[in-house]
Amino acid sequence: SSRVRTNASWKIWITVRTLPAARPKRRLRCSRKRSQRQSRTKKELKKQRRLLKNREAAHLSRLRKKAYVEDLEAKAETLASENSAIKARLQQLEVENMQLKEHIKRMSSVPTVVAPALGYTAACR
Repeated sequence: SSRVRTNASWKIWITVRTLPAARPKRRLRCSRKRSQRQSRTKKELKKQRRLLKNREAAHLSRLRKKAYVEDLEAKAETLASENSAIKARLQQLEVENMQLKEHIKRMSSVPTVVAPALGYTAACR
């Protein structure tokens, strides 16, 4: 005799009996159960692929970020050296400017003679 049993999740189990002593009981599963298992396996494969792709993308992102930070550090170092060179040049120019102001101040205190025929002014010493 055969018995058919169903439950709420639509799984159907069929128990087939042939001869009591000749063969053990075997269960045949419904194709819906098999397709659910296959779809679960497909979902798991999709999830694994997605996780792998995500891992690779995250790794590449970290590499790009590392390269970007190293580039920024190199630029910061270059700009710092340029900045110190510019500060040194500024200090030189400030000293030179002060010397020129002193020279102008000394020259303005010296009386000048105007030679109108020649069209220029000369300082007397």
